[in-house]
Amino acid sequence: MSSKFAVTTLIELAIAILIVYGFMNEDKVIRFEQNIKRIIVGNYRRLKRVAKDNFGKERI
Repeated sequence: MSSKFAVTTLIELAIAILIVYGFMNEDKVIRFEQNIKRIIVGNYRRLKRVAKDNFGKERI
């Protein structure tokens, strides 16, 4: 058995396990996705505001 085949098999097995876990704990996964989205959007808005404050001022 080649190492490429073994790695591919392990990745497929991990994906199958994650899919089953996702179906069993769907509400936890949805909550996790919403938290990640909130973090990303919040940081993006904060970064935009900081960039506007820093680069929006006149330079002497």
